[in-house]
Amino acid sequence: MNYAHEMPALTAEDIVKSRLHLIVKDLFKEVFKTNNRINRCREKISSSSLCDGTNRYWKAQENLDASIREKSFLLHQLLQLDVSYRWTEKLHQDRYSFVTDYVAVLVELNELKHERG
Repeated sequence: MNYAHEMPALTAEDIVKSRLHLIVKDLFKEVFKTNNRINRCREKISSSSLCDGTNRYWKAQENLDASIREKSFLLHQLLQLDVSYRWTEKLHQDRYSFVTDYVAVLVELNELKHERG
């Protein structure tokens, strides 16, 4: 049987709109993981076992810088999705209840949003 004639034509935008909460949830998880990675890198750098100029120190510093760039990229993706689809206006909906687990990420996103005006 061919059901193609019964299915409405979906665009990529329709699919993104219908699955937006899942995309946002995944991005929140990634920002949270990246925050943890940043904290571990900072602890490693500040520990007395790493001296400035050692290979291990510079590797930890490189990992910290990469994690900060990744976090910035993820937050900008969330911000762009909000500009395009206004998902922050729907936080009262049950499908966005996961945000309560990531309040720190939401605060960072709001700070970035206010910086950009």
